[in-house]
Amino acid sequence: MTDVPWYARGYAKTIAPQDPMLGELLWTLRNGTGTLTAVLRTNAGGVELQFSRNGEWYYGRRHNLRVFALDEATAVRRELERNGWTEAATDRPLLASS
Repeated sequence: MTDVPWYARGYAKTIAPQDPMLGELLWTLRNGTGTLTAVLRTNAGGVELQFSRNGEWYYGRRHNLRVFALDEATAVRRELERNGWTEAATDRPLLASS
């Protein structure tokens, strides 16, 4: 455990990253400055849609139903593509859902 309080600048860097194999990769988009990745993670409370920017956790939201998480991921992707983001070439296969 770290002695850094949760509200301190840099706290997020003290948290161990999650294993990407524990989720289902939906898509990765790229723009001139980096990448944004959407992953679904299933747990006892429902489905969490998580976004990572340049490989670091960026945003997450829990949904009761998978279809709601997929709808949000689709809406975010459409908005990003309207703003010039494009599909990132990746050599990783789709990840299996846990």
